[in-house]
Amino acid sequence: DIEISGRAEKAFRSQNEHEQAYIISFKITANNYKLRVKTKCAILLVQTKRTFKMLKKEIARSFLQLAASGNVVEAYSRYVDHHFIHHNQYFKGDRESLLKAMSEGHTTNPNKKFEVKQIFEDGDFVITHSLVLRSDEQLAPIAVVHIFRISENRIVEMWDLGQEVSKNSPNLNGPF
Repeated sequence: DIEISGRAEKAFRSQNEHEQAYIISFKITANNYKLRVKTKCAILLVQTKRTFKMLKKEIARSFLQLAASGNVVEAYSRYVDHHFIHHNQYFKGDRESLLKAMSEGHTTNPNKKFEVKQIFEDGDFVITHSLVLRSDEQLAPIAVVHIFRISENRIVEMWDLGQEVSKNSPNLNGPF
C-alpha cells in the first residue's frame, strides 16, 4: 500500500484573479517505509472558466445558417432566449410567432441558400449583411440585414430588413 499525505499553505494571490499559489509539503509511506519531503515547493493553481462562451457574431451566424437550412426549431432551441422579442413588422413581436413564421417560410420555400457576406460585432449587438438565394430561380435573390442583441449567449432581440436584388439596377456596385 502507498499512502500520501500532505498539506498546502496559501503562499500569495497572483495579480490574475484566476491564479493562486500554494506551498505544499508531503510525505509518502510505502510498504512501511516513510519518505518525508523536507523541502517545500510552490505550485500555481489556475482556475479556468468552465463555461464556453461563443463569440456573439458566431451565435448570430450559426442561428441564421441553421434557420435557413430548415432547422428552425433547433436554431431557436440553441440560440434564442425564451423572452426574445423581434421587430419584424409582419408578425407579432414574440418568440413563438416568428419561430412559426420562419418554419412556414422554409416549408413554402425550401432549399434556399444563405450566405453571410459581412458581419459586425459591437458590444451586445451583431449586424449581418446576407444574401438569400431561393430555390426557384425565377424569384429574385434577397439582400438581408439582421441586427441582433445578444446577452449571455442567447439572442434576446432581433431586427431584420430585406430587399430583392434587382437584375436591372442602375447601380453597378450591387448590394454587396
